[in-house]
Amino acid sequence: MPNYLAEEIDRRTLVAALKIDRRILASRPLSKYVEAEVFPGPAVQTDDEWLDFARRNGNSSYHLVGTCKMGPAEDANAVVDSNLRVHGLQGLHVIDASIMPGVPSANSYAATLMIAEKGADMLLGRVAEVPEQSAKLEATASALEELT
Repeated sequence: MPNYLAEEIDRRTLVAALKIDRRILASRPLSKYVEAEVFPGPAVQTDDEWLDFARRNGNSSYHLVGTCKMGPAEDANAVVDSNLRVHGLQGLHVIDASIMPGVPSANSYAATLMIAEKGADMLLGRVAEVPEQSAKLEATASALEELT
């Protein structure tokens, strides 16, 4: 079970945020859209009541990533290298969202699919195909280098 409210600063921050939420919803611009506060309800007033509400109803909705960070062997927190091989072990790869070094600012689904596709290609020895546009850009860059 996560330890979300273990620290006093976390508890104070959460209670303050919940109270601000209530004030925002009761503000003149929004109050016309709110018939009544149902959840947690107007009976919740004290900090202890807010914490109790949070403990009973709160949950995590962010995407779990980053438990096997990708990075160089010199990075003490890195578990896998850029080829998704576990540092210090032979034949073991990690190919999932856990290799992300941190939580992305967007949904992790697309990034996880990319990791899975790339990891499968690497395990099967497939070389990434260079799209035609990339080849044209590379040729243009080479031509420009020759001119300078």
